[in-house]
Amino acid sequence: MNLTRKTKILLSIFVIFIISLLCIIIKYQHDLIAKNREIEKSIVEFKKIGDDIVRNQGKYADKEQIESIIKENGIDLDKIKKDLDKIGATVESVSVIVSSTPGYAGKNLPSSGIKNNGKAQTEPVTTTCGSGEIIKCPTTDPFGYSINKQFFKLEEPFSTGNKIPIGQVEFYASVDKPWSVDIHPRNYKISTVLGVDEDGRHYAYSKFNIESNGKSYPVEIDKANFTEEYPENKFRFGIIPFLGVNFGTPVTKLPAFELAPSIELFLLSYGKTKINPNWVFMGIGAGYETQSKNVNLTLSPVEYNLGAKLPIINNLYVGPSISLNPNLDFNLYLNLKLAL
Repeated sequence: MNLTRKTKILLSIFVIFIISLLCIIIKYQHDLIAKNREIEKSIVEFKKIGDDIVRNQGKYADKEQIESIIKENGIDLDKIKKDLDKIGATVESVSVIVSSTPGYAGKNLPSSGIKNNGKAQTEPVTTTCGSGEIIKCPTTDPFGYSINKQFFKLEEPFSTGNKIPIGQVEFYASVDKPWSVDIHPRNYKISTVLGVDEDGRHYAYSKFNIESNGKSYPVEIDKANFTEEYPENKFRFGIIPFLGVNFGTPVTKLPAFELAPSIELFLLSYGKTKINPNWVFMGIGAGYETQSKNVNLTLSPVEYNLGAKLPIINNLYVGPSISLNPNLDFNLYLNLKLAL
């Protein structure tokens, strides 16, 4: 098959384009893999940075692992999913924070202090024996303080009706150091599930438990605040694929109207999120001209996200593009594209 000079030139351009595009993709993937490896090497899941502040670095897990962690911490995942469905959001991550007290046990402890009850001390009661000898009457102990130890359980009541056992205090009046104390070790656990909607806004679902004396007690949360920085518009480099339909007209020859579906890759975006940017730039791809029956090389300098203004679809883009087919015919298009 003999190829014309124009066809050879166009094929050469197309081959160069494909090779360049593959090089860009390979370079992008290589950088991404290298970055992930570097992150894996530098992961520090928990670090104290001073002033009672700790840092948690996120680690990746699949959907099943995240749901398993949520259920293991006694959180009703179904209720969270139902609530997220109402606002068009999904579960993104889970955080579990535990603050532990080591407990304490001490015996034969002296009193912390003595507080006088305001009554004056009286002399011991005495009696006179038949021989005329005066002796002290035996000390009475109607409550058995001198022979019995007194115990008092320490419990903290909460509005949920739960009483969290803290420990036990013991008092034995017949010894010099009458106090003993047994404070249970406790874990204060806050479990937080994060959901995220399509705009990147997060939703926090938290549960507070106190683990004491071998049991876990749910505690009502009276106040919770979750504040995140409002996302700002910025440029991001990254390959975003688009599938679109181009409506336009040839510049060099008839027909006067051309319809060409196309697939393109955009290399630069601008917006608050990478998922649905407001603008995309530097699109390059291929299409098929339905009227002239030719494939073409398509270039789109800029596209605007019209879907951001629509109630149903949020990834519909509109913008101009040009194309070149094997006959070296140029076309000008106004196109509609969907981000894949």
